[in-house]
Amino acid sequence: MTDIVFEVDGKKHELLLPECWNEVQNVHYPHLAHLFLKEAHQMNEYDKMVRAFCLLAQSVWPAIEKLSEEQIYDLVQLTFWVFERLDLSVNKIPEFSIKGTTYYGPADRLDNLRFGEFVMAETYFIQYFNTKDPNVLNKLIAVLYRPKGKGKEYVVGSATYRGDVRVKFNGQNVDDQAKTFELLNPVIRDAIYLFYVSARWLLFENFPHILPKGKNKSKGASSKPNEPNYGWIGVFDDICGEKGRTPEMLEDEFASTILMSLERTQIKWKKNKK
Repeated sequence: MTDIVFEVDGKKHELLLPECWNEVQNVHYPHLAHLFLKEAHQMNEYDKMVRAFCLLAQSVWPAIEKLSEEQIYDLVQLTFWVFERLDLSVNKIPEFSIKGTTYYGPADRLDNLRFGEFVMAETYFIQYFNTKDPNVLNKLIAVLYRPKGKGKEYVVGSATYRGDVRVKFNGQNVDDQAKTFELLNPVIRDAIYLFYVSARWLLFENFPHILPKGKNKSKGASSKPNEPNYGWIGVFDDICGEKGRTPEMLEDEFASTILMSLERTQIKWKKNKK
């Protein structure tokens, strides 16, 4: 946090401005994410920067309005990072409620994401990235957010705790759940989407041999134009059966474990090829 103390009309005021996305207050985050995702035809960059500053500085806004334009501009520069560095790893929408049901999201850094839900999340993420179809975004959210499971394996601290309070992922429920999420505030939908955008790339940075930096192709994409691209679903099919894994076992393994295995395989393959 940047701690700024300034004086207006003989009275001192203190302003705490976050220096990265993880430091943004949960109450401000959805609106900042919604603002971040505004496209050029919706809002120009200058308006976005000024509105981001207004949002983050609203606690002392009456005092800031009395500052000179030069002083305000100097303060606005302290929030340029909002649009220059997306480094969010903390899930600031850990849960939400609709029609009396509470839905819980993935852990920070997507740490508890299982491979089955990761494959489906990536499928819907790529579709939404290309189409901007809100129905597809609802499906992505339906993959990530689920009600709390029942039994000791869903109780934090239990000897049998599975590392996730959410009920096990079932792809058959996605379409129905997505219809319920049509009622979700668009601001919250954007906030969930931006977290996934940021957290997935931070996750991929740990596995540079699977998805080299700067490449936008999903894993499993064909390098030949005439071959179909099955994405992560193709990867799932390729490794199902390895090490005695059944489809059910593979779906329930942590995504990070599978990605680490794929990374090691790629490193070994490149070493042997060399």
